[in-house]
Amino acid sequence: MEYDTNVGLYYFAQPTWFDVGLDVSSPNFGTLSASSSEVGFGIVAGLEISQGWSVELGYESIDDTDFISVGLGL
Repeated sequence: MEYDTNVGLYYFAQPTWFDVGLDVSSPNFGTLSASSSEVGFGIVAGLEISQGWSVELGYESIDDTDFISVGLGL
């Protein structure tokens, strides 16, 4: 879902999916496998500062972990 304003601001929300897997093998102990999948959400606000240039600030929450990101779009 995205919402654009007339002044160059835009906002969007998105689902987030995170998948991690690990396989370890040893001749003496065999193979150990572990995996985890989590679903979360993210929101981003951006500002178009000139034609083709924008800056974004994002927040994502996956399980009990929060992420904040800053981006520059060219």
